[in-house]
Amino acid sequence: MPKYFDVHSHLNTSDYSQDLGEVIRRLRETETHTIVVGVDYESSKAAVELAEKHEEIYACVGVHPVDNKNEHYDISKYRDLAPSIPKWWR
Repeated sequence: MPKYFDVHSHLNTSDYSQDLGEVIRRLRETETHTIVVGVDYESSKAAVELAEKHEEIYACVGVHPVDNKNEHYDISKYRDLAPSIPKWWR
């Protein structure tokens, strides 16, 4: 059971491309888990991939209602992605 739980993060963005390993190390060190939030299909897929690799990371698949203007929304893509989320908070 984690000591802390960050309920909204964006470790799936390029902002963390240089130090993601260090961030994950600190999550482990501080006994913190986090939910990585997707805002479109690609970032949702990246969130799932991170959750598959790291015990401390959970994925949230979704579409941002305002910021996602470049993607044609296709709910079936998200439905297909959601079952691949490797773990659920219990």
